[in-house]
Amino acid sequence: MAAWPLAGPLCADAATLPPLRASFVETFAGPVSFYDRRSRSGRWKTNYWFGDQNDASSRSLPAEKEIYVDREFCGINPFVRSSEGLRIVAAKNPNVADPRLFSPYTGRKTPLPYTSGLITTEASFRQQYGYFEAEMSFPQVRGCWPAFWLLGPPDGPHAGDEIDVVEWVASNPHRLFFNAHYAGKAEAVWVDGYDTARPHKYGILWTPQELVWFVDGASVHRRPNPGLHQPMYMLINLAIGGWDNNLPEDPNGFPASLLVSSVKAYRPAD
Repeated sequence: MAAWPLAGPLCADAATLPPLRASFVETFAGPVSFYDRRSRSGRWKTNYWFGDQNDASSRSLPAEKEIYVDREFCGINPFVRSSEGLRIVAAKNPNVADPRLFSPYTGRKTPLPYTSGLITTEASFRQQYGYFEAEMSFPQVRGCWPAFWLLGPPDGPHAGDEIDVVEWVASNPHRLFFNAHYAGKAEAVWVDGYDTARPHKYGILWTPQELVWFVDGASVHRRPNPGLHQPMYMLINLAIGGWDNNLPEDPNGFPASLLVSSVKAYRPAD
């Protein structure tokens, strides 16, 4: 992953948000609406759009060390709801002989060493432009790689388009990464100085002209919109892997959890 540090202080211009209205609000205050593949209903899908939607081919990415699971898929539940929000728990694979938990990228011969969780609004919510925000606390365990991101529509030519609202790897716990991927091109930046064990609100303002990243309501980076002009959906996941010397992971740090307190989206006011 190519990345460059931001020069000088954090963007002190603190962009003023335009008039917006809420279009998606999730605070995990009640039972979580997980997607049901039989009824094709529910807010949060727990696997990627690609591959066989019933097995591991839609539940991991190359070079990562986790498989995204749910209770219906294999009996393992990585999602724990509490008064604080939803915890996505990464743990050591308890069933290394279960072929459902083998890597789809090694001919299904190698069990993935960790299970974890992914939530996505692929089947329930997409939006073009607006402000997107998640309040999260990151697990301070080497190997953990949580992210809040947007993806282009899976059924069109822009499935690879991506906006990384925030990415983080535990090897550098005070550093936040921001990125946008368009037409196969991307250039990440980072900012330092955050206590990521504490809750922070990570957001992005996406307009036809530019992308502006926010942390706790203050703008920290902006760049011209590189060509992202189609509806996108939201994803939050806890991967094991990454870059910046994030591996080898700390085997004594698991289970580890990503706390997601809220996820919100706003669209431009009419």
